[in-house]
Amino acid sequence: HRRTGKFILNGIRNHYGHLFDKDMDTLTGADIKAWFYDKQEKGLSRVTITREFRAFKAMLNHAARPADDSKPVLAINPLSGVRLPEKTLADRETEDASEKDAEKKRNIIPESVKEQIRKGLDLFADYIQTQRRNSREHGKAHLTDLDDVDYPHWFIPFTHIAWLTGMRPGDIRNMRWENILHNRFNGQTLLNFTPSKTKDKGESPAKVQFPVHGELQDLLNKWRNQNGNPQSGHVFPSNNPRGSGIIDKKAYRRHWIRVKKLGGAPDDLDFYCFRHNFISQLVLQGAPVLAIARLVGHKDGTMISRNYFHLGNQDAADIVAKF
Repeated sequence: HRRTGKFILNGIRNHYGHLFDKDMDTLTGADIKAWFYDKQEKGLSRVTITREFRAFKAMLNHAARPADDSKPVLAINPLSGVRLPEKTLADRETEDASEKDAEKKRNIIPESVKEQIRKGLDLFADYIQTQRRNSREHGKAHLTDLDDVDYPHWFIPFTHIAWLTGMRPGDIRNMRWENILHNRFNGQTLLNFTPSKTKDKGESPAKVQFPVHGELQDLLNKWRNQNGNPQSGHVFPSNNPRGSGIIDKKAYRRHWIRVKKLGGAPDDLDFYCFRHNFISQLVLQGAPVLAIARLVGHKDGTMISRNYFHLGNQDAADIVAKF
């Protein structure tokens, strides 16, 4: 797994390291049950437990039936027929509560909260400009004056892109100027990219072609000009010479906490709210499900139909009445 292989292997080591001294052929369902109840007792969610178990089984499957031409390490996967214990009533109640909590997050951001976010971004810009002013006045005059630029900090355009496109934070971090292509024949500009979440899924991962115009185009033009009109490289490059070239996820999360605090937005408001808001707004406006799916990087409309279309009693009554 090009993107997440190291993460998956670390998970296997952390969760199943206690079994590594055993001959893998001797593993049984009893080993997995003991592991399951131990993790459950330690408070791990069933979703996490299931994910880690699937990763372990996938490794054993590969050992028995390698995807390449290498020689099998195991004759068979000893856990091929082993399943996790059935869900209890408590498990189902926990899942229901979790789903209800997730549903609340998939709504449109209220206007009052939008105002809090805008206020937070404005105050954040003021804070950054004040910090720079103080630095320039105390021996660091070589630093760029931020009072006359459109965006005193990269997190401000970063947030607006999330708001205007519904892009996942990881995809905004990975954005490159080469992804923005202008077609001189039809005059249309498109943001083309393959979502990071789907890059490793199958031979034909979902791709996004997002129209760039209006407020989004204005924002990108200003940010490009502010940074010397680059034609390639990351839109939000990292200043860390030893890094991967993209901004660390901890950085945007840290700034998001500050913006929420400055604007008085709810503490539990996740940055992912912009994606939920984008999809919910389009659903409310009656946009075709497949069109929404293509804009947000889904291969089909299944997930959007399942999670964002809430048919209430009145909606059902109106539909039947119209029919």
